[in-house]
Amino acid sequence: MAIDLEHKVRMIVATVLDIEESKVEDFERGVSTEWDSMAWVNIIAALEEEFEIELQDADYEKVSSYRMICQLIKENYIKS
Repeated sequence: MAIDLEHKVRMIVATVLDIEESKVEDFERGVSTEWDSMAWVNIIAALEEEFEIELQDADYEKVSSYRMICQLIKENYIKS
């Protein structure tokens, strides 16, 4: 499940930022020009659709890097 989740997150971030999947871990919100506010909103929308979840307002700021997104979804939204 974790590998599948990580792959899905990797694909979402790569697609929205229009980058290679292998480079996803190099990009962060506020650091990478590709990860602007519009990309941030699109990543949130894509995550909610893909995982059939509704992120809480308090979690939006955690959508800031590939690793943070994976951790957020694993810990708060996916039942083991």
